[in-house]
Amino acid sequence: MSKKITIIYHKNCADGFSGAWTAWKKFKNKAEYIPCDDRNKDLDIKNKNKVYLIDFVFYKPILKKLIKENKKVIVIDHHKTAQERVQLADTTIYNKEKSGSVLTWEYFFPEKDVPQALKYIEDVDLWNWNLKHTKEIFAIIDSTEHDFKEWNKLIKKIENKKSRKEIIKNLLIPNGIQGNTNEVMVTAGGIQGLYLVGRLFIDPGDVILVEAPTFIHAKMVFDGFEAKFVSCPMASDGLDLEVLEEKIMTYQPKIIYTMPTFHNPTGISMSVDKRKKMARIAETYDVIILEDDPYSAIRYNNKDIKPVKSYTNSKNIIYASSLSKIFSPGARLGYLVADSEIVKELVEMKLSTDTCTNGFTQMICAEFFNKGYYPLHLEKITDIYRSRREAMAKSIDLYFPKGTKRTSPEGGFYIWVELPKGLDGRKLLPEVNEAVKITYGCGSDFFIEENNDGSEFIRFSFAGIESHVIENSMKILGNFFKSKL
Repeated sequence: MSKKITIIYHKNCADGFSGAWTAWKKFKNKAEYIPCDDRNKDLDIKNKNKVYLIDFVFYKPILKKLIKENKKVIVIDHHKTAQERVQLADTTIYNKEKSGSVLTWEYFFPEKDVPQALKYIEDVDLWNWNLKHTKEIFAIIDSTEHDFKEWNKLIKKIENKKSRKEIIKNLLIPNGIQGNTNEVMVTAGGIQGLYLVGRLFIDPGDVILVEAPTFIHAKMVFDGFEAKFVSCPMASDGLDLEVLEEKIMTYQPKIIYTMPTFHNPTGISMSVDKRKKMARIAETYDVIILEDDPYSAIRYNNKDIKPVKSYTNSKNIIYASSLSKIFSPGARLGYLVADSEIVKELVEMKLSTDTCTNGFTQMICAEFFNKGYYPLHLEKITDIYRSRREAMAKSIDLYFPKGTKRTSPEGGFYIWVELPKGLDGRKLLPEVNEAVKITYGCGSDFFIEENNDGSEFIRFSFAGIESHVIENSMKILGNFFKSKL
């Protein structure tokens, strides 16, 4: 029997992460199966099958290729915004009068309209896929609220509204950010928040404006979506906003990624005046500003620093933060604050990543805040980090070669060091690891352009090392650098 159907499904489905796979595998030898991930570029779609069933909407490049070849495509997806997301990829390519292709949307075919959906494939031997079978498959892939009331209740319970309320009460409102639980999403660590935002907004080739230098792990996350990076210089008070606006107009970026408070790797903080200007940029241009703010609670003076998001109600700013620094790194909890419609899409997307963030750790964290432990805990860890920062700063000034420059962070975990001319941090690192038993972050890892490779810079983290160890290690390392001049 010839296989007239090609089913393209997410590779994780075969491992049991999708109810849809339960449906597709029933057809066994009657269809050709092609697994892929969200960014698969080498998908073999050269066969001559008439119909392609695509289980998940995030295959924009694949959809475009199929439709350009006038294939008949049926998208099976339980996300409410499936149609909008795919249309955003290229509204003209999905004009069926131009392309000759047909897109049907499972979610938008309730039971009474199933015959309408089926008529598109009536010329194909689809194994008597009648109304009864269709309803069964649709139920398996969460197509109707009626069939999945209990499932939805469970998800909402696991999602743990209480943790979001505590985040709003203890972390957002004191920092000038107003919001409700529909605008807050708890993530599995801060990095996952960056990943989900990137996955929602970035298509291959989209431009992201970043600081120079920028957070290395954000760079790694966005690299996975094949984004094009354009860097903007930093001053002692944060991003150069004049250059930023010039590059917005030149490159039409999809996202501006910034860490304005106790920046990683430099420790620099953006001035209040620049924060207000950054808020106006969000209101003026059609670009998402992703404000990454994992360190702002760890501050070593009484200076009050409000997030950029606190200065505007613009929907273009997405605020990302982490609980790892102020609660527990092992809990792997972070959060995003965004417009409720954006949060809704991010939550739906997270279902295909890890379904939901650990409900048990969310409950523990919520109780940690609810019972009032947070203020004293924050004071305690801040005192510890402050003493370690002071030990490192003094040791660098005392023991490093003449001409060494460093930042003086008022919060966070990092000191950014510029070595004297003639010292290359990356080239020396293997010898430092072997002879001195010390490591550091190479400056070149934090830059995205080859013409500014950052070899003269190194980043130190003082957070996890006791003060006396810092002092001794900086003395040894300083003497090592002196011996190389």
